[in-house]
Amino acid sequence: MTEDTKHFLYKVLVTVQIMALVIAAALVALSFIS
Repeated sequence: MTEDTKHFLYKVLVTVQIMALVIAAALVALSFIS
């Protein structure tokens, strides 16, 4: 793998983790509201 590929995969992993955190937080907030 080239360095560019590693950086790209790293960015994808970070983005997916952030999205998962946001979705989890939204679900928790919705369960508290309702």
